[in-house]
Amino acid sequence: MAKRNLEEEIQERIKQCRISRGDEWWIEFFNNFNYKLPGGFRVGDSKSPAGCHPRSSERMKLKTLGEFYDEVDRVIEEVGFSIDEIERMNEFTSKRRASKKDFFKIVFPVYRRLREYGYNHYPDLTS
Repeated sequence: MAKRNLEEEIQERIKQCRISRGDEWWIEFFNNFNYKLPGGFRVGDSKSPAGCHPRSSERMKLKTLGEFYDEVDRVIEEVGFSIDEIERMNEFTSKRRASKKDFFKIVFPVYRRLREYGYNHYPDLTS
């Protein structure tokens, strides 16, 4: 997907979430993206196919869960965070709604980069 089109798609999705959730748009937008990050609920056998949903991206369909989580970890480091840092923040914010908003602001570059790599918003990153 072209970078400009991706940015427009992301902004349109945020706009729609703002309409339905107001200042808490991020809850709907990110849904459970934090589950895909270190410190989240990474579930399933690492050798299982990652893209079993009919709407999964082609990239996701080619990966096992272990390969997908490895790529997420690489992207975290690419955008300048450490895996341990994200894991600690994710665990800390898992029960603190106010802190979650700040956490999602921090991990937004991770989300964007994964989208640039070809992952779908849903179901790849927010299912």
